[in-house]
Amino acid sequence: MYETDKIKREVTKQLKLELSKGAVIKGLNKADAYGHEAGMPFEEWVKEFLLKNKWKVFFPNEFIEENLQIIGQDEEKIEEFLDSTWWSSLLRTKQQIKDFLVNKPVKRWQQEGADLVLFYGKDMKSDFEKVILINVKSHEISRLSRAPNIMSAQRLLEFCHEIISREDYQELLKKLDLWFMGIYWENHSSGAIIKEAHIKDLFKLDIKQIPQINFDAAIQIQWHVKEMVEKEQTKEQFIGDLADSFLEQWQHHSQQKQSKYELLVSHIKEKLSR
Repeated sequence: MYETDKIKREVTKQLKLELSKGAVIKGLNKADAYGHEAGMPFEEWVKEFLLKNKWKVFFPNEFIEENLQIIGQDEEKIEEFLDSTWWSSLLRTKQQIKDFLVNKPVKRWQQEGADLVLFYGKDMKSDFEKVILINVKSHEISRLSRAPNIMSAQRLLEFCHEIISREDYQELLKKLDLWFMGIYWENHSSGAIIKEAHIKDLFKLDIKQIPQINFDAAIQIQWHVKEMVEKEQTKEQFIGDLADSFLEQWQHHSQQKQSKYELLVSHIKEKLSR
């Protein structure tokens, strides 16, 4: 079993214990639950939970800044370092580097490819690639709604293409780790009571069982974390299945749109010809 598999098993056990004691996010109201910053209280709760259980965990900007502090304010060395990592295109921006070089805080950005970074190495300087990216997805149990947006399928496909285009891609693939953590909660006067929590490994997902890639909404994969199906497979197999599923769903979507618009145009021309 891989080291990160053991970590996942241990964190899952710790989550179950935490929920058995009663986990509440206090002060969460309806505006918080459905507003722009809806996910932040849950990300903060997961971070606190992991820290309490002795894991080293960071928000992405904190992790980037931690690494930049080690390298120092040398832009060329920073770029060389980040280009060597598997996670940099998901976590960093050019603006963050610019800010660091002029002693400004390294801030978060809206398009981060993860909400949290779990570092499981011993020393950040030498073990900087021993990280698990975590995306936290929350859902109020009583709400009847379609499955939440999980990740941009296009961005994921482009990321996989970026990795396998590198000469050392086989070694890089071994280092890739990204989890989805689904937090399912009920809204009470005391706050958000967390009833269920599930962890799924992106690269173990049976990608052929994705309910939907929504090409009308930023090409998002829509899937409840607790409904995700994992299976034993290589990361190469995952990437191949992702590519096939993406193209298959895109062709189906585009054919539907083609038929819809052809019919619409046909009716317009028929009316105009009278």
